Amino acid sequence: YRIPISTVRSAIANQNTNVPGGNVTTNVREQTLRTMGRITDPKEFNELVITTINGMPIKIKDIGRAEDGTKEQRSVSRLNGIPTVSLEVRRQSGSNTVAVIEAAKANLERVKGQLPADVKLEIIRDQSRYIYTALAEINLHLILGSILACLVVLAFMRSLRSTIIAGIAIPASVVSTFGMMWALNFTLNSVTMLALVLMVGIVIDDAIVVLENIFRFVEEKKIAPFEAARLATAEIGLAVMATTLSLVVIFVPVSFMSSISGRFLYQFGITAAVAVMVSLLVSFTLTPMMSARLLSAIKNHTNKVASRGGLYGWLDWAYVKTLTLAMRHRLIVITIALAVIASSVPLYRLVKQEYIPTDVDEAEFDVNVNAPEGASLAAMDEAMQLIEKDIQTTPGVVFVLSTTGGGFISGVNQGSAYVRIEPHQKRTFSFTRLWGALLEGDPGKVLRGNYSQRDVMGEVRSRLRKYKSLRSSVRNAPSFNIGGGNFEIDFVIRGPELEALATYAETLRKKSEEIGGIVDSDTTIKLDKPELRVEIDRERAAD
Repeated sequence: YRIPISTVRSAIANQNTNVPGGNVTTNVREQTLRTMGRITDPKEFNELVITTINGMPIKIKDIGRAEDGTKEQRSVSRLNGIPTVSLEVRRQSGSNTVAVIEAAKANLERVKGQLPADVKLEIIRDQSRYIYTALAEINLHLILGSILACLVVLAFMRSLRSTIIAGIAIPASVVSTFGMMWALNFTLNSVTMLALVLMVGIVIDDAIVVLENIFRFVEEKKIAPFEAARLATAEIGLAVMATTLSLVVIFVPVSFMSSISGRFLYQFGITAAVAVMVSLLVSFTLTPMMSARLLSAIKNHTNKVASRGGLYGWLDWAYVKTLTLAMRHRLIVITIALAVIASSVPLYRLVKQEYIPTDVDEAEFDVNVNAPEGASLAAMDEAMQLIEKDIQTTPGVVFVLSTTGGGFISGVNQGSAYVRIEPHQKRTFSFTRLWGALLEGDPGKVLRGNYSQRDVMGEVRSRLRKYKSLRSSVRNAPSFNIGGGNFEIDFVIRGPELEALATYAETLRKKSEEIGGIVDSDTTIKLDKPELRVEIDRERAAD
């Protein structure tokens, strides 16, 4: 019939719709008229009239057929071998990750009640799990650091009241820092919590210096605690302020670094600087006040000082002798100091460097597989099923979520797998695991069968080597999405001829595999994809 495709499309769009038809008015009522043209049965499409030729209507059934079907399948997904439909949820830029995930979970709970009995809804990848775990670990270290700092004060000052005074400086400084974080719209994340953990030992320093001087006035000079707090704080106030400000000028510039590093460290530097400044305020106000109230006056006015006897007296004597020796041999001391500083240069070169840690054990990793160009979805899916079985039988693997096809421009020769392994507490040494083993009567259990994520990834990589026609890569799941390539080392080759570039790239890839420490090398140029070419007969096409 030589009917253009555009005519068929327009006919279906115009006739498969509900159209308003005006109003119908009677004596007492007015009703809206609507023409119902929306098709509900797929078979009705066959009766749609497309056009008229020589007075004869041409219908859909005259040029083809309409059927209720599905779009051509271009991807397959499985969870531990069970057919699966995977859905990814991404947050908008600037949104709180934990809040978005908690809201999504709440909505999923409502959806579960509407699903059929044989359909199961399961959350596979939850970024909030790592956030909560990291914050829990940081909170634990924050508490342990505070306790250990107080124990050190108790060991050297041998006064429970002094330990309480110094210990209160830690929560007072940390909690006060939360107010600044709230005012600047900061969140409790790994960066800000890390700053607070590192500041635990620093925020107590000012309080210890002021407290120790007050304690010295009370113990050695036999001054009343109230007067000692005033005099001792005034005596070392300038020195404490200078020490604190020297720390602030270190952390503040970190917040104004350029590039992506500055964005990561902005909250770190500001949080650390404010915590130090708050500790200065606490040492000048709260610490003297509590010292005046809690410290006891010395009633026995003897020349013997309790904190200078025993082991501490020996430490004092050793320090004085060492200091005297250093002052008598100043040239030697300066030479040794310069040698130590100079030795940092070669040591710095020996330390490995990377932009962001990539070898992080988060109990998960990704496997990417590429088949030769032209492989069908069925062939790729068959290969992925074999790979799934190899991964699932790897020791330590909990589950595997595999996806075949659905890649860039619907490439069906691509496959990927998300692999979850046992959590840290079941496969690495920890005090929690040690305590459980002690309760079971087998403390050596915590030292047996331990393995890391790198060990599992290495085993998976070795198992995939038998698939010679496939190119696979085993990589850590990205912790930060900062753009750039997906590999630690990238080479960009430019030139006018694609065939020559492909040859050079393949040569470089093969050479890189001979270098120790390089795995999963690949190239992005693909020129071997088979295709069917259609030559157009322009004379017949114009007819």
